[in-house]
Amino acid sequence: MSIEIHNTLTNRELEILELLARGELVRNISSQLEISLKTVIKHKENIMRKCKTGKSINLVGIFYHHASDIKKISQKSFFA
Repeated sequence: MSIEIHNTLTNRELEILELLARGELVRNISSQLEISLKTVIKHKENIMRKCKTGKSINLVGIFYHHASDIKKISQKSFFA
């Protein structure tokens, strides 16, 4: 898949993508980020649409495939 993930996803979507890739449940992400469950689900749907995948498991591969690019642009914010 040739997608410039850091140009496609918002910072919040990148943050949620990382948490999903690390195995966090949607409800735990909601609590951790202090946002509603509905918001996390919507972000997840947007991530899947933008990454052109219909399966959540593919998000793990997408994250790790692009992890070095994501971390380069995101070190200042949520990848501490």
